Amino acid sequence: MTQVLKQSKQLLLASLISVGVSMSVINSAMAQQTDHRAFVQSLYGDVINKNQLERLDRIIAQNAISHTPMLRSNLTVSENYRTLYSSLRTAFPDMQIQIEEVISQGDRAVVRYRLKGTHTGEFMGMRASNLPIDVVGIDMIKIQNGQVVEHWGLVDTVALLRQLEVLPEL
Repeated sequence: MTQVLKQSKQLLLASLISVGVSMSVINSAMAQQTDHRAFVQSLYGDVINKNQLERLDRIIAQNAISHTPMLRSNLTVSENYRTLYSSLRTAFPDMQIQIEEVISQGDRAVVRYRLKGTHTGEFMGMRASNLPIDVVGIDMIKIQNGQVVEHWGLVDTVALLRQLEVLPEL
């Protein structure tokens, strides 16, 4: 009986050590996954909403790739977005991007956002209409070493053009 009790204690101790090691491995793996929410908040909240576009060169890697079809191929991704956000700010000076959801996994973040503003300046050849806009978009960004290295993005341009009364409602 003493031998059985001794073996049971050893087995229990080995199990506890195994569980401890497993938890340590799990905790270590979870710690290695980066949560990009603060990065996303800085990019959308500070750079875009506060119009700190000069920071784009530090946030977007020089060799970054964007899969957004409307960008010009002769410019870097950073230059493209500086041009885009400058023209949006001219057309919609009160423009604000509201982050609605961020999903962060591994080296990627998916951002669902809402862009709001008032059309008080020229936009894509259209004179100011003073109409409000409220459109949604989704971005997926790949982040390495604190910089965007790849980007995919969609914005509801049909809703935007309808709100500006360029396209009719269905």
